[in-house]
Amino acid sequence: MKIKICSTCKTTKGLSEFNKNCHSLDGHYSICRECTKKKANLRYQHKDKFQYTKRMYGIDKEGILSLLHNQNNKCLLCDTEFEVYSRDTKRQFTVDHCHVTGRVRGLLCHHCNIGLGMFKDNEETMLKAIAYIKKKV
Repeated sequence: MKIKICSTCKTTKGLSEFNKNCHSLDGHYSICRECTKKKANLRYQHKDKFQYTKRMYGIDKEGILSLLHNQNNKCLLCDTEFEVYSRDTKRQFTVDHCHVTGRVRGLLCHHCNIGLGMFKDNEETMLKAIAYIKKKV
């Protein structure tokens, strides 16, 4: 039986205790299923999005409201308008941050944030993607 150490709880567990991840060398996530569930529960127990952003990014309610105001309550990339207080909509804001420095860059919609993440914030790759979509077919 193959084993792995969870990067969160530091417990040695069998690979069956880890979700699959085709992008990792061993084919599994580094966090065990139990810790993944705990992390998800922690995120969703915060009904107030402002508590979550304070804990995760160190930016309080006033900081978020200031960013929302400065951005005219819209995504910085696609101008989708945010519905700040609605939990049942996909138009909520996502706090975008630099993965190197941890600093908050602004508020994006879910799709724009995922898009940046897929390009791993790599400017050269994003410029190639822009040139690619500008090609006339």
